[in-house]
Amino acid sequence: MGTHEVVLSNAREDGSFVDRVEADNHTYEVTYVNNTTIEVDDGGEGANLPEGYKSDPLFIATNRRLGNIDMTVTKDWSSSTSLLDALKNSDIVPVVKLVVDTDKTSAVPPGEDQKIEDIINYKDNTITLTNEPVPIQGQAPGSKADAIQPLIVGDEPVEELYFFNLPKYDKDGRVANYTVEELWTTKKNIEAGKIVDPNLCFDETEILEKVEDSALKELLEDLTVTVTQESYTENDGNHINDDQQITITNKLSGTKS
Repeated sequence: MGTHEVVLSNAREDGSFVDRVEADNHTYEVTYVNNTTIEVDDGGEGANLPEGYKSDPLFIATNRRLGNIDMTVTKDWSSSTSLLDALKNSDIVPVVKLVVDTDKTSAVPPGEDQKIEDIINYKDNTITLTNEPVPIQGQAPGSKADAIQPLIVGDEPVEELYFFNLPKYDKDGRVANYTVEELWTTKKNIEAGKIVDPNLCFDETEILEKVEDSALKELLEDLTVTVTQESYTENDGNHINDDQQITITNKLSGTKS
């Protein structure tokens, strides 16, 4: 990593300082904690130290690897055009929910008795893998994005969704992986293209109980949803976010498409 000069300013409430270091292959967040323990005002009997002696500050530095993931989700409607037409006249809307891929994740959540899937806050649209929540971003730099996004806005189908800036590492450098799942909500639960209550998003079985249109219910019962990770490109060594590409395909197993 070489030599890095550190200017300790903007201390946290606990007295620690945080710096960012660009290494050859990774970027690190370095936390400096003041561990000075020797402070003698009375001469330090038996310590052979002069009266009023104070030791130089001693800081312990802890490195945490930094990395983020930019996920793009592509929705393929080509095999379910009849479903799309039916949804335009219904009260239900498909949505995409960002979730932790627990089968591939080795990262550990920061809180006690917390499950790894709980690191995503669907109300605040943040992810907490360390002590600081990280906001989910959209495709435009600095823009915000929701952890649950509708697949139909107004009457128009959405073909691409963006979940950018997803934190990759926990405080010990273990990796988190993410995927998505398709759920359903009602039009009443969407305002200005955003989900009002994340708890009112349902799986296919639950939404079927709310559908009164028999033709739409038949289509939903015939529906198969496939989530496929098309590619994952690690870019740590290039000091840019990893790129993850996911496709969601809906297919009607019967004759209707």
